[in-house]
Amino acid sequence: MLSAQLKNAVPYSTKPGDTLWGITERFYGNEDLWSLLGQANRISDPNGLGQVDLVLPRDLEGTKIKFDRLDVPAHRFKVRNIP
Repeated sequence: MLSAQLKNAVPYSTKPGDTLWGITERFYGNEDLWSLLGQANRISDPNGLGQVDLVLPRDLEGTKIKFDRLDVPAHRFKVRNIP
């Protein structure tokens, strides 16, 4: 299932102060999804991410990503396919 979620994931570079909780609240409207985002990126600690490149699945547990909350318009993202 995880592989299917990442098939058309959107890349996201974290910024200082970002946490998995904050990212899932911002882009999915539900901070409780942080562990799923962590699993998708092989991150277990939701705090102190530093500057890393994440993949944001377009759908986490039925919750669609909110492209209007990305800094760059969605049409400018390259789709990243992960086997």
